[in-house]
Amino acid sequence: MWTRTTRTAQVAESQGISVSGTVSSFSFGRAPYTCGDQRDALIAEYATYNVQLVPTCYDFTQGPVGLFYEFYNYNTGDYSWALVRYPLTVPTSSGYGLNMLCTSILNNTGPGGGVVHNLLSGYQNPAHNASIPGSAPNSRHMFGDALDMVNISNTQAEHDNIQLLANAAGAWVEPTTKRFACRLRCIHVDWGPHPVTATTPATRGKPGLYAP
Repeated sequence: MWTRTTRTAQVAESQGISVSGTVSSFSFGRAPYTCGDQRDALIAEYATYNVQLVPTCYDFTQGPVGLFYEFYNYNTGDYSWALVRYPLTVPTSSGYGLNMLCTSILNNTGPGGGVVHNLLSGYQNPAHNASIPGSAPNSRHMFGDALDMVNISNTQAEHDNIQLLANAAGAWVEPTTKRFACRLRCIHVDWGPHPVTATTPATRGKPGLYAP
């Protein structure tokens, strides 16, 4: 006999994920409902690597990432599925997010301005993230709201200029100190939770998963 169980969006909300309505799961006797594809292995990695996120089949997408990047540019993991949070897809008019940042960069005349920056990294599955030396155990790349943009000139001036634009778009930017992986090679931008400071405003808009 099929049984249908429903859990409310409170589970997702506790992880900072915005979900409308409810999330449903199904079981046949004691056997849990599965995605039936790569997502089963991908979801299992989150538990194996103790990532502070419990994604469901419906949280993953193979769809677009904003106006400026194709999915294949963004998905730098080992699977054909990825997590893409709303800050990466909301329109520029929202006043925050990736589209606003890229538009600001294109319209900027400072270092690194006037071009769309290539990506070194976007979404990473937990096993892929763990294989990278010095990666953070709970890197935002696994949560679907982080990007590493190429620092075209490899200069602090370009990093600082992009940081100002990213902060205005509600994002946090990784410093160039030795503690972090990018340094001057790339510019890590994410819309995850970070302490609010004078130069890092609160993320605008509640981060949630993109619904394909």
